[in-house]
Amino acid sequence: MKFKRRICKCGNKAVQNRRKHRVKQDIIGKRFGRLTAIKVINQDYIGAVWLCKCDCGNEIMVRRKYLISKETESCGCRLKESMENENNPMWKGDKVGYYSLHTWVKNRIIKPNKCQMCSNVGFVELSNIGHTYKRNLTDWEWLCRKCHMIKDGRMEIMKKGIATRKK
Repeated sequence: MKFKRRICKCGNKAVQNRRKHRVKQDIIGKRFGRLTAIKVINQDYIGAVWLCKCDCGNEIMVRRKYLISKETESCGCRLKESMENENNPMWKGDKVGYYSLHTWVKNRIIKPNKCQMCSNVGFVELSNIGHTYKRNLTDWEWLCRKCHMIKDGRMEIMKKGIATRKK
């Protein structure tokens, strides 16, 4: 087979055989994993770049060879979903430390500007209702310092300590 150096309409130089440098329109509308090929964005000597729409709604540009070989099957949403919560290899479930659990809950519950027990406006902190320290968002509430100490029983311990010192 003879190879000739040709210049494409797009201006790229490429070593090609006798076949023309052309875009294959055979994948428009076809699905590759979560991606659906919509249209060709660019064509060069390496291959065509396609605009694809993912099932999640994102649009990405992918080379045709990656679609055909199934190297790219989503916009990245599949990886994000596979790494959430229990699917994450670093997930420890409820076997986490106090600080990690509080951080996890703080990132998921909206912080109000008043105590949920006495309705005082000001600084509030997280309190675990059942004292079980599990990843259950309904088992947490935002309380002021005083209400938190009363709920945990620390206020009574402080009163007993003060009473024993006075004796």
